[in-house]
Amino acid sequence: MKLLEVGSIRKYSQYFTSNQVLDAFRVLKREDRKKLIFVIAFQFLISIFDLIGVFLIGLVGSLSVNVLQSSTPSTRVLQVINLFHLQNFEIQNQIFLIGTVSVILLVGRSIISLIITQRILYFFSRKSGELTSILTLKLLSTSILKIQERSSSEILYALTRGSEFLMIQVLGTSIVLVADASVLLFLFFGLMVLDPITACVTSLIFGTVAFALHRLLSIKANMLGTKNAYFNIEGNLQINEVLYSYREAFVGQRLKFYSDKISHLRMGLAEVAGYVNFMPYISKYVLESTVVIGAVLITGLQILLWDVSHAVAALVIFIGAGTRIGPSVLRLQQGIVHIRSSLGLAAPTLNMIRELDTMDLERLKDSNFSKVHKNFSSTIVLSGVKYQYPNSTNWVISDLSLEIPEGSVIAVVGSSGVGKSTLIDLVLGILNPTAGYVEISGMSPKDAIANWPGAIAYVPQDVLIADSTLIENVLLGFPRNVMSDLEVLEVLRLLKLENLISSSPLGLDYPVGERGSKLSGGQKQRLGIARALITQPKLLVLDEATNALDGETAASITEVLGDLPSQPTVLLIAHNLQTIKAAHKIVYFKNASEIILDSFENLEKMHPEFNLCINGEKSND
Repeated sequence: MKLLEVGSIRKYSQYFTSNQVLDAFRVLKREDRKKLIFVIAFQFLISIFDLIGVFLIGLVGSLSVNVLQSSTPSTRVLQVINLFHLQNFEIQNQIFLIGTVSVILLVGRSIISLIITQRILYFFSRKSGELTSILTLKLLSTSILKIQERSSSEILYALTRGSEFLMIQVLGTSIVLVADASVLLFLFFGLMVLDPITACVTSLIFGTVAFALHRLLSIKANMLGTKNAYFNIEGNLQINEVLYSYREAFVGQRLKFYSDKISHLRMGLAEVAGYVNFMPYISKYVLESTVVIGAVLITGLQILLWDVSHAVAALVIFIGAGTRIGPSVLRLQQGIVHIRSSLGLAAPTLNMIRELDTMDLERLKDSNFSKVHKNFSSTIVLSGVKYQYPNSTNWVISDLSLEIPEGSVIAVVGSSGVGKSTLIDLVLGILNPTAGYVEISGMSPKDAIANWPGAIAYVPQDVLIADSTLIENVLLGFPRNVMSDLEVLEVLRLLKLENLISSSPLGLDYPVGERGSKLSGGQKQRLGIARALITQPKLLVLDEATNALDGETAASITEVLGDLPSQPTVLLIAHNLQTIKAAHKIVYFKNASEIILDSFENLEKMHPEFNLCINGEKSND
């Protein structure tokens, strides 16, 4: 395997501790942990059915030997028969009744365990959905920088497949294994009372084999699970990458490169899956052989130490116990391997849980659609604002103070990489200033957004277009009933998108295709602006949202936004000259420490660097 892949795989495995499963259980709420403790206690309790059932099978074996040899049962056997008031029955009837009771106990125990297992797995399936919901809320509550530390494929995996593996395969399997562990514990102590030699030999045989299998398979399973997570995430990442950049890949003849890379990742995943699926068969056939070898050893040892009668009785007990011990050891050993493998698969989710453990969900409020923004002021105030990205020594913005008045249209201009988008993120509260403060309507942007839902709207440079209908894209994130069709049509007409409705008999239910494949670049951008206008915002922020439009259309839309009845403050990053001229004032990024708010005319007269910047825009216009 390539060194790059080894390093990437290690990224998912390095977060494990010696208390991996306990760390996973801490994800559950306290009341859920109490329920599971009760289930564990109940599983221990019903394990006594196995002990009694195996004991009764041994009793049947002993009575059968007495029948064959026409001998009198031992004192211990007679005591048990008297205890069950069977002394007046024929010995054949005693065997039948005792055998029937043992079958009822053993089969009944299996049925109860099956029902409990089904309930446990169903419980953890629901908890998987709850965990995805909680992690999604926490992730969305953190900063954009924290979200960007992971690829979209890793986030998607951690919130979905990783959550399922953690809850169902790790925690669910752990609780189910308690039943098998309790069976082994009860049977060991029971056999010690009935036949210490058989108990010791049985424990030694199965214990040695189980330990050897654990050493052979368990650690390997952990690494296989980690590799499985890596190949899944990286494979999905490459598939998304080539789909999103199809035109570039096609023209640049890179399709074979992506095909080979995806094939390599899928082959790696196939190899891991093949070995993981083979591992249970190793345990199965080894333990089957162990039962046969154990039966021979027990019989031979009893014949050497006692006689044939003792040997047959011991063999019956061993076989009876083996029918419970063998499958229990098999499930226990395979379950541990499965948990180790699933911990590797759940590594991205566990890592996310640890990182977001202290996140507070209280401030993340429900979606609230509103067109009324009473007492909201769209005045933006920045005072002594400085910003520096983590692990960087350079100031992106240094000591910025300015006030953007209510109702104005402000264009943000500057060379690429100078900090324009950073300013937008600071105004929206997506980033927090390293020093100084930003206020909208007299409070922090986050508080303003929380107190006046819909009063602030944002349009990105790359508008997300969902694979759904036109109206669902306009109302993205809200149910359809928040606006009437006529209100939606009015917004679309304002942005000159009415032709989409008139050209299709489906009207507002016109399907736009995946990522807006049925729309032009300009239509996508205008659809994004329409989406922002549905709440009649008082502050509208556009991050290069008019770049996909021609200069004339962009300028006309800027004028439309400035003339809206709600008279919003419009803050936009502009590149085309006509949009810049249509703005009331301009925030000009000369450099990180010199940011100027002034009119187009004054900037053109007083700042030669501004002219150079504008000339670049003129050439592109």
